Amino acid sequence: MPWSVTYNGDGSTSSFAVTFYFLNTSDVKVIHRDANGNEITWTEGSQYTLTGAGAQSGGTVTVSTSPTDYTPASGETLTIKRNLDLTQETDYPEGGQFPASAHEDALDRSAMRDQQLKEEIDRKIGFSETSTASATLPEPQANKILTWNADGTDLKNAVPADLSLVTVISSFAETLLDDASAAAARSTLGVAIGSDVQAYDADSLKSDTSDTLTVGMLGSSHNLGNFNSATTLSIANGNLQHGTLGGSMVLTAPDDSDEGWMELELTVDGVGGYTLTLSGFNTVSGDFDNTANAVNVLRIVKHNTNTYLDIVQAA
Repeated sequence: MPWSVTYNGDGSTSSFAVTFYFLNTSDVKVIHRDANGNEITWTEGSQYTLTGAGAQSGGTVTVSTSPTDYTPASGETLTIKRNLDLTQETDYPEGGQFPASAHEDALDRSAMRDQQLKEEIDRKIGFSETSTASATLPEPQANKILTWNADGTDLKNAVPADLSLVTVISSFAETLLDDASAAAARSTLGVAIGSDVQAYDADSLKSDTSDTLTVGMLGSSHNLGNFNSATTLSIANGNLQHGTLGGSMVLTAPDDSDEGWMELELTVDGVGGYTLTLSGFNTVSGDFDNTANAVNVLRIVKHNTNTYLDIVQAA
């Protein structure tokens, strides 16, 4: 026979069957549990009324709805269970009568107490039946956790940092762990998409992955101004550069430490006839046109310690 029953609230049901036998209304406990897990033991005559004491079939808990409506809402539960005092209430005077009904009630009450104790014991933590272990709970201590001692023979309070299986995280990690979303975590890490890092784009060109370009690559050209004295080129100024040749000069290959390439659009001014002396290039192909207003494109590739120059006359 069950001695405890739990019902789920629905916001409208206010009558709940007591599915077990009880002798007195005081022998029944009604516990309300809200959606957050908070439990409150109700008081008969305040939150509910109870009928059916002494009936073998049980009884009924009727929830009060006025002046306050205690009907359990959806997400809430109502548990009805036995709650007998652990006392012996039947007295047999010496030489007196031995009424069968009183004796049966006393035996029933004893069985009910046993069932109640079993229900409470079943909810307790314990060792297996074949275990020889014995342990005593230490007094609670703030900011400590319960663990076994080094011999595994008893329980003790311990600071988390003292346990080899526990890693104490930094204060920064704590600020990361309490972030409620991936966006908040990225903000804490300083990698917010769109401001700290670029958003993913399937069209992004990767240096270590082959790809097919369907449109031209656009970029601005760096203006080197007027060339009329010795100049050393630099790829660091950009892959596209331009300038005007305004006098005879020495043009030296890029001195960048890294490998790379660049194109220099060099336009001869309206006078022309200048001498362009090239220095530091391993190979040079093509001829430079030094006539007035001529446009020459110098394509330069730097690989390892070698620098290659290809001159193309654009106009």
